[in-house]
Amino acid sequence: MSQLYSIYRARNIALARSLVLKFDADIEGTNLLLEQMGVNQGDNETQWKYYKNLAGEYGPLDKPMVVVSSD
Repeated sequence: MSQLYSIYRARNIALARSLVLKFDADIEGTNLLLEQMGVNQGDNETQWKYYKNLAGEYGPLDKPMVVVSSD
């Protein structure tokens, strides 16, 4: 493989790994489950668990993550 092709391939793989695809069935399923648990997320999509998790934020019922450092 040529050096330019290797760079091209590596950059495309990095791009593909950074993509996030919206999956409507997952959004609807998550909202339905939360409704059944008594959590009302309202009509503001920015507050929905699915979108908060995509943004790296905690949604309703998420437990804060604790990372123990070894250094």
